[in-house]
Amino acid sequence: MWRLEESEWVDILISIVALSIAFSYPSLVNLPFVFIGVASSFIPHELAHRAVAIEMGYRARYRLSPWSTFATIVLSMLTGGVVKFGATGAVEIRERVNREDMVQIALAGPLMNLVVAVFSTLLTPLAPLVLPLVALSNVCVGVSNLLSVPPLDGYHVYRYSPRIWAIVFSASIAVGVLVLVSLGLITISTLLSFLRW
Repeated sequence: MWRLEESEWVDILISIVALSIAFSYPSLVNLPFVFIGVASSFIPHELAHRAVAIEMGYRARYRLSPWSTFATIVLSMLTGGVVKFGATGAVEIRERVNREDMVQIALAGPLMNLVVAVFSTLLTPLAPLVLPLVALSNVCVGVSNLLSVPPLDGYHVYRYSPRIWAIVFSASIAVGVLVLVSLGLITISTLLSFLRW
């Protein structure tokens, strides 16, 4: 039940590559770093949606949208990398989902991103060149997906309860600020240690 189908892994990989190209364009020299950021935030986000849906008894899988994937890359290229639109697919649920369940499924992705961001920040001294990138990417994906704009996750939460959305969105901003400040302090501390040495 929890195992991903082989075609799902293919869809996820194509999505990650497409998003990495779109987000790094026109400076494709940054592609490896963008790939790390995209993979480390995209995979936990989508798998969290999928896992919660399956736990609730729904049949769910990640499905690539070829048209959206194509549009994501072309839009980035046509605008010289100014417009970054990250919609290459989504977790597809085969049954009709009631509103309460939809809220929990919608929240799973962004909240997983924020958890990954916090842990990456705490562990930054172990891998100072990679983990800050992971933390920042997850903060960006988590907070942006909680905006109350369709088809983002925050829109489903807002439609169900503006109050719950406001609490969760405010908390996500607070976590984001905390992560940014912590990363800044870690960077300053590392630089000072290097200068003393």
